[in-house]
Amino acid sequence: LDFIEFPTSVFNGEVGEDEIAVGSTPLPAITQPLVMAGEQPCVYPLLGYSAPCVGVTAHTGEPALTVESSEVAIEDIAFGGGSYGIEVLAPSTAFSARSDWFGLKLDATANDIGTAGIVVGANADEAEIGGTEESERNVFAHATVGVDLEGASKTQILGNYLGVGPTGLGTASLQEGVR
Repeated sequence: LDFIEFPTSVFNGEVGEDEIAVGSTPLPAITQPLVMAGEQPCVYPLLGYSAPCVGVTAHTGEPALTVESSEVAIEDIAFGGGSYGIEVLAPSTAFSARSDWFGLKLDATANDIGTAGIVVGANADEAEIGGTEESERNVFAHATVGVDLEGASKTQILGNYLGVGPTGLGTASLQEGVR
């Protein structure tokens, strides 16, 4: 199992500085088991929430990340722009996404995603999106669909915020939570 970590000593939630803008060539697909995670969430006590410390903005029409492997975990990252935040393709079992933001920048302003925050393709089974702990919830805002399940079986969607901001209040442009 490989790890890609974004330490808070480098990525500390600064809008613009800690957001990775993907150019016209998409990032390579994830093709082996991997954990990609912010070291820990940045805490904004005056605003009342924790937030990812690193963001990824995809190029128009492209996914920010494509997963083509089993046992991939993505945690504490803000995704925006492009067509999808994360596209999970078969054969990808046991994918998980926790504590991520979709359709938001690091400062919780809109970073629209064209289609879906996460799309889980046919036969990309046993995904877990969110979790039972408050700290594991994902925030889905400013996309057409939060989570798009396209034939994946045994997928669990747990404790996420759909169509609201990171505090659970306010509204965000999300046409469908889960499809």
